Amino acid sequence: MPQLTRLLPRRRYAVLLALLLISSLLISALLFALTHRSKPDTLLLTRALDDCLSAESYSYQCRSTVTLGGDATERVFSVFSGEKAGESRHVWGSILGTTVNLYFVDGVLYQQNAVDGSWHSISGQGLAQAALLLGEIDPTANFAFTEMGEAEYLGKEEVEGRAAHQFLFTPQLKSEWIRRYFTDICYRMWVDVKTEQLVKADITATSIEDPTSRLHIENYFADYGSSFIIEPPQ
Repeated sequence: MPQLTRLLPRRRYAVLLALLLISSLLISALLFALTHRSKPDTLLLTRALDDCLSAESYSYQCRSTVTLGGDATERVFSVFSGEKAGESRHVWGSILGTTVNLYFVDGVLYQQNAVDGSWHSISGQGLAQAALLLGEIDPTANFAFTEMGEAEYLGKEEVEGRAAHQFLFTPQLKSEWIRRYFTDICYRMWVDVKTEQLVKADITATSIEDPTSRLHIENYFADYGSSFIIEPPQ
């Protein structure tokens, strides 16, 4: 009887050790599953891009600079903000130091004179040239790829106070103006963890003429689905 009494605590310890081992295995399996589930694939990025391109409305902010070689001087090419509501647009900011304020409503472009603040409208045949201007300041114009290539997942990062998945990729572009003057074109894009919407796109490239000079374009997106009312200026 005394021998049996001594064995009972040992059995309890063995059972406890077995339970602890099972628990640790379950926790490890859970952590493994959560870690791998939280690492998204390229489909998340392509969906976010498609949703951005097809979105009925959103707001955006853009900044493009060129860093010149030698003294590494940064020159600002453009800084502007915009709103999109259906086919209508409102864009304001500066390009090459010149103030820009544009509305595009019902097929008519309204452009403000940077000197006296007056407005003039462009429609009909003159709209073709205006469309080129709108295309140049449309941030999604740089998202047209003949081939996107494989995207590398870089982990999570906070963008404008929002947790976002970050991707890096090197696409083949349809746009000619970047390909004509730049090489080593690289894209970084951030997709909101909760909404799975594109919140930031960052483009860098190297000048073909001067390999020490670099192009940098930053795009921020917000307010998807908002009810913007864009009307012609008075």
